[in-house]
Formats: sequence, structure tokens, C-alpha cells
Amino acid sequence: MTQRMIISLAAALAMTLSVTAQASSSLSSSQLQDVVYLAEIASVRHLAQSGNPQAQFILGNRYFKGDSAYRLPQSYDDAMGWYLKSARQGHTGAAYNLGVMSLKAKGMPRDLIEALAWFKIAAHGGHGNSKKLIAELESLLGDEHIQAAEALTVELVPQRILAAR
Repeated sequence: MTQRMIISLAAALAMTLSVTAQASSSLSSSQLQDVVYLAEIASVRHLAQSGNPQAQFILGNRYFKGDSAYRLPQSYDDAMGWYLKSARQGHTGAAYNLGVMSLKAKGMPRDLIEALAWFKIAAHGGHGNSKKLIAELESLLGDEHIQAAEALTVELVPQRILAAR
């Protein structure tokens, strides 16, 4: 976690605690919990919109599953959008999740070549689960498709990100 991210999270937490303290005298426990959740998601959304890949990944996860506590509907489209932003900055968990979405046709058509490409990107960054799935997919696909997945990795994530790992 970078120093900038820690400072941003600390500022968001301080704001949340301030709002909570001010509201605690007039709100029920349930209402107070809602205030805390809304402040938390607002801070994660702010960090995500500011380009923080971890916050983008977290927001992608919230949309992928839907999160009633954060009042976020389940939306594969929104999840995919946040995962793409995060993965293109080198977040291996986001790349892995995009591979799963492509493999299982969640919010996008099923595409084994694209799934393999995302798993290769995630594995290149050290994501352990990706390696097993790569082996399984490569056993199903021919050499031509495997080469297509390799070529696709460069289109999905900037080369400078892949080279930095």
C-alpha cells in the first residue's frame, strides 16, 4: 500500500468518524450504520475515480456480487468496467476476475481465448490461481488459440505494465 493511498484512506476514515460522531446523538443504530457504509463506499468510489487500482478492484467486487450494505446493485457491466481500469494498471486480482468473467460468460460473451489472456496477465504478476486455470485452458485449446491469447495480452494491458513485473 503506497503512502498516498494510506493518507487518502486515513482522511476518509477521519471524515467518516467525524460524521459518525456528529450523527450518533440523533440517529438510531441502524441509521448510524447506514451513514458509515455510505461514507465508506463514497471514499472507495473517490479513490477508484482518482485512479487507485486497489479501490477500483474493491468497487468491481462490490458490483460483481451486489452489495446491499453499500446499496450497490449487482452489475456485471459496472464490475467489468472497474476491473478493466484496475487490471490495466497491473492489478492481478482484477485480471484474474476478468478471466473468470470471460470464462463463465458473466457480463460478456464466453471467450476462452480472452479468458486465457487475462489469466496469463494475472499469472505474470504472480496470481497463483491463474496458473492452474492456464494449464486447464491450454489443454483444451490448440496452439493457434494459445498464440492468439498471448498476442491478446499485449492489447489488453499496456506493455509497460507487463514489462514492469
